Amino acid sequence: MKKKCALYWTWGILYALCAALGFLPEPTGPLAGLLVLLAVVFFLPPALLLYRAMPREDVKTVRLIRNLSAASLLATLVALVVNFLSVSASAIAGAVVYSLLILVSAPMVCGQSWVIGLFGWALLLTVSRRYLKKGKKA
Repeated sequence: MKKKCALYWTWGILYALCAALGFLPEPTGPLAGLLVLLAVVFFLPPALLLYRAMPREDVKTVRLIRNLSAASLLATLVALVVNFLSVSASAIAGAVVYSLLILVSAPMVCGQSWVIGLFGWALLLTVSRRYLKKGKKA
């Protein structure tokens, strides 16, 4: 139980770091590489939580990760659409919408490669859904 709690705390801290560093304007050099690494590392705690939850049949944890993954992907989609629609809006409105995008998909923006964030969430969603579907525990 302590390890599970530590993983949740680690995941939360990584989210806060990704969100804060997502506001950096176009990092380059070693900093950009560090941000990509941080975006990848962000997905390790939930992957470990899933890895440990499945053999123990901890359906509650698997459902939580499934729901968080689906919510993040949906919120990212909405934020991206609103962000594209805000092109003709004022600069302040654009900054607010982009800030919202950073908050709903922190690893995607932090890593500067949107594929990392989207793939990470989609992978967590797919694995958790398969496990729940296999056991009809959705």
